[in-house]
This record gives sequence, structure tokens and C-alpha cells, in this order.
Amino acid sequence: MTNKNKAILFHGILIVLLGMFFFFLIFTLEMILSFFVVKPDDIYSRHFRLNHVFKPNKPDDPLRIHYNSKGFIEDYEVSIHKPSRTCRIFYVGDSFVAGTALVYHHQSLPALVEQKLHDRYPDVRLEIINAGVSSYSPILYYILIRYYLLNYDPDVIVLNIDMTDVDDDYKYRHGNFIEDEYGNPWGVPGIGIYGVPFLDTHYGIIQATKSLKIHLFLYRYSNIYRFLLHLFRHQIDRNIRQKINSQNSVYIKRWQWCTDEWDETTSGNVNYSMGIVRRIIHLCRDHGVDVVLTGVPHYQQFIKEDSGSRCWSARPHRVLEELAQEENIHYIDSYGFLKPHILNTKQSEFYLPDDMHFNEQGNQLWAQAHYKFFNDHKTEFFNEEKYK
Repeated sequence: MTNKNKAILFHGILIVLLGMFFFFLIFTLEMILSFFVVKPDDIYSRHFRLNHVFKPNKPDDPLRIHYNSKGFIEDYEVSIHKPSRTCRIFYVGDSFVAGTALVYHHQSLPALVEQKLHDRYPDVRLEIINAGVSSYSPILYYILIRYYLLNYDPDVIVLNIDMTDVDDDYKYRHGNFIEDEYGNPWGVPGIGIYGVPFLDTHYGIIQATKSLKIHLFLYRYSNIYRFLLHLFRHQIDRNIRQKINSQNSVYIKRWQWCTDEWDETTSGNVNYSMGIVRRIIHLCRDHGVDVVLTGVPHYQQFIKEDSGSRCWSARPHRVLEELAQEENIHYIDSYGFLKPHILNTKQSEFYLPDDMHFNEQGNQLWAQAHYKFFNDHKTEFFNEEKYK
């Protein structure tokens, strides 16, 4: 063997050994950091029509929230055939309704309302089913109700419109959105986060670039990457903010319909989403199902800026109430009920400190607003003579 061949062999072996060393080093670091770095929740499955659904799990799985085989947040299987003389109510909404930010699913809004009503009317046969799914919005609410929930013969559907819903509708209808021949939502096939054209960020809806998709891939599968993100989170967040602002890449700013004045784009997006809500109401009416409409109050709608004006406007709640009046359906004024309790309080009293969702105490207060509504309208929805 010549000296040249020996050198080539030596360098080849060296490269292989270095590759094995770095592979072993990365593997070891990944294993060690897996004990210290929180892994993102893997609770969703792609769906050909609903975009994403909760993965079913077993009651004895060590998880906070139980998802049955249909994706409902219940610890029992809901039968297609409704038991006789039973009032069946579905709660439809996003993560606020699902309660995924809470510790256990029995602390969710639907579970609390059901417990309060069972305690008040023990002789009434009542089912309140949690059909909330994180990041759902009117487009997916319509699809969920039309193609799935109506098969369960519901008596009432409580439709909870969140302040994020207009933004989410924008993402879905500019993605893999399919309409039927009448312009009704038919499906939003799940293509995974790496195939979507837009991403929802703290700053608004932005284009899903290749670099962002690589970031999401590493965030999902690498403990080392998540550790580095946590270590340098302030610098990274500042760089991302500067990059987004410099590129002017925000298509839709978040929370734009939570302002008193809307530009043309916001008005168009709101009108579209409210149009889907009307389609839901008409669909349910055609099937003899009552719809109760309500909005999800956010903390920023209760607090004031230094100027004395609200950080966020309550205009979305007024829009929903007016829509309910026009369609002659019931409306739960959750914002009005919560306002005297939350006005000028600290966020941590009723909401999670670093999150937009209610904490356990906030969910209890929110559930009280819904319980009061049903208690005030008991003869219309579940009188004891009909459902005893």
C-alpha cells in the first residue's frame, strides 16, 4: 500500500470515527436532556376533514385529560343513539372549551356546567359533552357539527366563539380549505405543520418559510434544540421579532377584531367568520337543534391602559350578541357576567399568569355564567317533565 493510499485510508477512518463520536455525543446529550427538557404534547392526529383531532387514550393512561375514541373530552364513550328522555348538549369551541390548559378535564367549562346542573336538577337526565378542540374556529365548528355531531341527535349546541377564531378562520380558508357546491365548509385536510402556508405567531399570521419549518421540526424532535431555545430564549425572541418586523411579513395582526376601529381587511375577515356562524345556526335550525351563542372573554378586555381606555375592545362580544338577536337565538353574555368580578384584577387571579386561558378559579366563574343561563331558561331546555 502506497503512502498516498495509507493517507486516504487514515483520513477515511478518522472521518468515520469522528462521525461516530459526534453521533454518540449527540445521542447521549439527547438522552440526558430528555429528563430535563419538556417535550411538546403529542395529542393530535391529522384528519382528512377536520384538520386535526385529539388522539384517543385510555382512562388509566398517565395523562391529565382523557380523550375517548371519538375525540370528545369525556371519560366514557358517548353513544350515537341518545338515551330516551335525555337532554344532550354539546359544547363546541377551541382550547378554552376543551380545557387543555387546565390540570384535569373535569375542571373544563362543560364538565363544571354539567356538575352544577346535575346538583341543581338531580332528577333530570342530562348529558353535556365536551367537543372542544384546540385551534378550532367557525370553519371547523361547521364541519364538526354538520358531519359528526348531528349524528348524535343533540338537543342543544353551545357555540363558544373565541377571540382567536377570526385569525384561525383566515389560516384555514387560505390553506387546504374545501367548500361544497353551496359554499359551505366541507373539509380542511390536515397536511401537518410542515406543509401549511401560514403560521400563527405571537405577532400575527406569517408566511411559513422553510427556515421556520426547519425550526419547528427541530423543536419537535430535538431535546438539544429545545434546551438551547430555552437558554437563549430572550435573544432568540428579540431576533425573531426584528426579522418579522423588518420583512413586513405579518399578513394579519393578531387580535385585530378586538379593537374598536376595524380596517377593511379586518371587517372582511370578521364578516366571513360571522357568515359561517350564521350557516351553523341555520344548519342546526333545519335539524331541530337549538343553538346558544356566546363569546370567550379575554383578560385584556377587562383591564385598562395608562390612558384609561381598555387594552382590548369588547366589540366582538357586541357583534356576537347582535348576531344572536338577528337570528333569534339565545346568547350567553359571559363578558358582562365576568366583568364586575375581573375588572382591574391581577391576571393571575382568574387567568394563567403567562397564558391567555382561564385558571381553575376563572373557569369556575365562567361556568357560573353558563349555569345561570341554563337555570334561568330551564323550562326551555331541560324541564323535569320532559327529561325525567
